[in-house]
Amino acid sequence: MTGTLVHLVRHGAHDLVGHVLAGRMPGVHLSAEGCAQAERLADRLANRPLAAVLSSPQLRAQETAAPIAARHGLAIQVDPGLDELDFGAWQGMGFGALQERADWRAWNRARGLAPGAPSGEAMVQAQARALAVLAQARARWPGSEVVLAGHQDVLRAALLGVLGAPLDLFGRIALAPGGRAAVRLWEDHAELEALDNPP
Repeated sequence: MTGTLVHLVRHGAHDLVGHVLAGRMPGVHLSAEGCAQAERLADRLANRPLAAVLSSPQLRAQETAAPIAARHGLAIQVDPGLDELDFGAWQGMGFGALQERADWRAWNRARGLAPGAPSGEAMVQAQARALAVLAQARARWPGSEVVLAGHQDVLRAALLGVLGAPLDLFGRIALAPGGRAAVRLWEDHAELEALDNPP
């Protein structure tokens, strides 16, 4: 058995990236740059034997998954386990304003321990739901390849989980807009096969 190869794809760029914490704000679409990144991802995965394409419910993730799925004649399966973090009171804030908040700074120093945003979701909760999606993908498509399109924080947390690394090492993994990581999953272990960020 070769294990299940899971491609973890971060959505492409949108106009709020680097400026505003979009979170689960409605109506956030890919920018022109993000659409080009999605097409490049589809090109890179065009010859892979994909069995399924799953996506976060957020539009930007589905728009990133769409050209990949189209190349393979697959329908996108929306999975809430891949949804963006619930950033609660932080959602919609600019990053400059967030840097002034002690709770934001504490969360970024210790993602595994800090509670996250007021009225939001802790990192460990997001990691648990993302890992459940990976486990289900391995069980449903053994020996196959699957794409999971989602969000930077959730996908990096999933990577740390499958590699057995603590959430406090979160900042050591870079996953840029339109980037991809690939992990091969067996029942009892996992291997990181690629960490592929666009230039």
